[in-house]
Amino acid sequence: MIFLLYIQILIMVFKDCLKLGFHYEELAVNYFKSIGYNHILDSNYKNKCSEYDILISKDNIEKKIEVKSDRLSSKTGNIFIEYECNSKPSGITTSESDLYIYFIIKNIGYDMYIIPTNGLRELIKDKKYFRVVSGGDKNYSKGYLFKLFQLSKYKYIDMLD
Repeated sequence: MIFLLYIQILIMVFKDCLKLGFHYEELAVNYFKSIGYNHILDSNYKNKCSEYDILISKDNIEKKIEVKSDRLSSKTGNIFIEYECNSKPSGITTSESDLYIYFIIKNIGYDMYIIPTNGLRELIKDKKYFRVVSGGDKNYSKGYLFKLFQLSKYKYIDMLD
């Protein structure tokens, strides 16, 4: 009985996180539309690939976008960049994105960071992170932990949600 309750709670948390993720993907799409991009594909589609979340285009040039949202970063001052999940490469390791859009969720509103994926990989290669940690659901993920101020040049917008 307790096990079933635990499973139900996990499902509710997963659905809440998924809903939150879709919300921020939609905000990213709306932002890119506002600056003249066309929205081609996002994770609401059945055939979504896991290498990126959104595909946009402008002037016949496509860009692949990875969208992340984080509720803890505004409290901790850290940003988590996943590289492994369930002992398999994931996140920044497998992403085919051109840009990472990172939403730092605050008590009221959010900050949006637009980070070139290759720039993020350079920071990792140069060991600019301060720690490697486990995180995510049940700590199944591993990632690089950066101080948020290290990415301040990529902070694009501070908005109310």
